[in-house]
Formats: sequence, structure tokens, C-alpha cells
Amino acid sequence: MDSPEQKTRMSQPRDLRLIVEKDVLVPMRDGTLLYADVFRPDTTEKVPVILNISVYQKDKLWVPPPDLEEKANPYMNWETVNPEWWCPRGYACVRVDARGAGRSPGKAWTRTTRSNGLPNVNGARGTWACSASPTMRHRSGVLRI
Repeated sequence: MDSPEQKTRMSQPRDLRLIVEKDVLVPMRDGTLLYADVFRPDTTEKVPVILNISVYQKDKLWVPPPDLEEKANPYMNWETVNPEWWCPRGYACVRVDARGAGRSPGKAWTRTTRSNGLPNVNGARGTWACSASPTMRHRSGVLRI
């Protein structure tokens, strides 16, 4: 069980409005454009980003099973973080359709995307993944993006 000190160190939600930007074009080094959805808190502060790049289509709504602790919301997606939980805690969430998946054209699995240049991103980033997504997480580390 967490001590009171540990609980207070956890990120607490703030009263921040959620900004949703759909189908943001992200240019790759070779000129290919990938499609991303950006979820971010309405703040002027620089915030870290959690990047999900996947073949599972960023626009496909996922409805969790009734026994899951998290309640369904219109931003839930398969194997991605929930922006309604993370953005009030001061994180931006970016979902990218990998090459050849969802709205992004091209041959899949050739390169990943950069989160640099996104509004209010402070350069710190993390990834969350399971299933096919760890491949993209590995590639983002190897390519230092």
C-alpha cells in the first residue's frame, strides 16, 4: 500500500481544458506526411508528450469492457493512453497512424515520427505500448526522436 508521501508525489489532475487537434500532418525526412491526433492541456506551460505510433488506426474508437476501472469516453483508442486522464495531469498525448495504416499513406514500418515542433512540448517524452506498438517505441529510441 502506498504511503501518504507516495500518494502526494503522484501527478494530480488540474482544471485544464482539453484541446483536440485531429489529422495534424507530420512530415517525415523523406517528405512523407503521417497523420496524427494531438490531445493537449489548455496551458501556456511546456509539457511532456506521450507518443503513440501504431498500425491500429488512431481514429478507431475502443469501448472498454464494463469491468475495467476506466470509464469509456470519446477519445479512447486501442492500445493508447487516455487523454482524459493524462492531459489534466500536464501531459500532451499524440497518436500517429504509422505508414500504411489508418490515414497515413506509404509502406508500413519504415520510419517513425518526431514530436519536436509540436506546440507546448518541452522535449521530454515517454512512450506507452503493447503488442505491435513496442516495435515503434524501439524505433523511436534507436532513431533518437
